[in-house]
Amino acid sequence: MMAKKTKKKQNKSVDHTEALKSDLKRVALWGGISLGITTALAVFFRSVT
Repeated sequence: MMAKKTKKKQNKSVDHTEALKSDLKRVALWGGISLGITTALAVFFRSVT
């Protein structure tokens, strides 16, 4: 890993609900993508055999 210069972070209050919403959106997106790929592969292999 490359060494990064550490910047002093400002102490700002983080809105936990907003962070949670963005995390949930990201998880839902990746879950949907993986589910779609799995379904596509299942349909493909079922049609091949």
